Amino acid sequence: MDLLLELAFILSKYSLKSLDQILPKDSKMRRLFDAVSKGIIQTDEEASHFLYETSPSDKRYLMLKRNLINKLFELLLSNDSEVEKKIRKSKRKEVFNQEETKFLAHQYLIIADKLLIQNVYHNAEKIIERVRQKAKEYHLIETEWECVRKLRTIYALKGFANETEKYTLEAQELREEMIFLDNLKSYWEVMQAKTKFFIGQYPEWEAEAFAAEKLTEKFYKKYEEKQKQTHPLAKLYGFRFRNIRLLQSQPQLEELKKNTNSWEEHFKSYPHLNTPTRNLELLIAQIYTLRYAGEFMQALQLIKKATKLTTYQAFNKFKIQELYFDTLLKINEPKHGYKQAALLLLEVLQTSQFDRLDKWDKASWRLREAYLFLILQNKDPKLTKKYTPNFYKKNVLLELPHEPINKDKTGYNTIRIWIKVIFLFYTGMQDFNSEANNFRNYYQRHLKDSKDERLCQFVLHLIKLAQNDFNPTFLEENKLELPQENYNFTEFGCYETVEELILGFCKKTV
Repeated sequence: MDLLLELAFILSKYSLKSLDQILPKDSKMRRLFDAVSKGIIQTDEEASHFLYETSPSDKRYLMLKRNLINKLFELLLSNDSEVEKKIRKSKRKEVFNQEETKFLAHQYLIIADKLLIQNVYHNAEKIIERVRQKAKEYHLIETEWECVRKLRTIYALKGFANETEKYTLEAQELREEMIFLDNLKSYWEVMQAKTKFFIGQYPEWEAEAFAAEKLTEKFYKKYEEKQKQTHPLAKLYGFRFRNIRLLQSQPQLEELKKNTNSWEEHFKSYPHLNTPTRNLELLIAQIYTLRYAGEFMQALQLIKKATKLTTYQAFNKFKIQELYFDTLLKINEPKHGYKQAALLLLEVLQTSQFDRLDKWDKASWRLREAYLFLILQNKDPKLTKKYTPNFYKKNVLLELPHEPINKDKTGYNTIRIWIKVIFLFYTGMQDFNSEANNFRNYYQRHLKDSKDERLCQFVLHLIKLAQNDFNPTFLEENKLELPQENYNFTEFGCYETVEELILGFCKKTV
């Protein structure tokens, strides 16, 4: 069923003029497709009962589902021609992007291949030359390399040795360029993987990003000597690496803004590079910059814009919802912030894709739920049952993630520990002093050398509060005073809010 759900999701992005021909409206396949597309059906059990009132193992259902999947594959492949017609009709060059052009180029190269198999190379050569020009224009280096290799084959068939050697050399040069760009891509994807589950900051990642950034600059110089311009794809990787480097340090805000502004200008210069995926990537970088500056209302505007580019089915919406949730808590509007965050949390937890998330992604959402539970309990306990149902139990600690979240020492692992300390105090289930001592050892081991002043001061403050049994008098006499400059984008909620929350619990327990 997963494959059927994903195919229906992808096809829902296009206007399918041929849908009625391939899936007639009165057919069972069409009924199943429409139900899956609208989200009415999510499982094989629901589908088989919907069509035949039987089990998923029924041969009739299995045969129909297999045939439907084959039809959807046919639709998906034929839909490229509809994209081509749309592009041809449009007079605005901005609608072109690399993804669309790449699909069309591959279509034409398949036709050329079929001609070359029969040694019919005159029309094949014309097709390949056109595709190559388009590939150069759109910086599709792999496609250009493939075209040059095919041209080499054609001139070999013609018996033109000089031209064959010429295209051999061009293919070698393109291959070197392609390998270099692929290396940049691999470095970037490794950095993406390392930072996906993290909100902490690490000097070693800053160093890695800096090394990759220097590598792109080295390529700039080599390319500029030959082409008299910076390679636009390499430059794009440069913006990405610089953004990672700055966020993994304690950056100057102006540097972050300068990088994202240059990134945006780059897309204006090369609009075909601004695919939906890359556009979303830039929006996320801009959101982090605004959050770091404490400009949360502006960040919300971009978050809402980014939300329109994402879906749960593509799994890219979860990241945006993380930023949305955390930003709402930072705004802390009595009438809107917590309620909106609660509604957003329920939406995420109830979506069918949530169970398919990685365990660390799930754990991070459970921590958010725990934090919101504590806030609502302090504000109005009646709201916890409505908005945090998983935590409206006596043994709330059972809902907290028990295992560390990968190697994120200064991010989610720290959050997990301090939330647990507060829960132990709030519930009175266990002795929080022993956990506070463990936290102190954790601080000495992993946090004391952190560049994040606010984090370090907050953790030390919480440890002292726990060691003094969360005494409200001690808390009143030892107010948390944190530096406000360079408000940290990695901060979970707001440390001042956490202090208010603890004080509220302290007063209630006296």
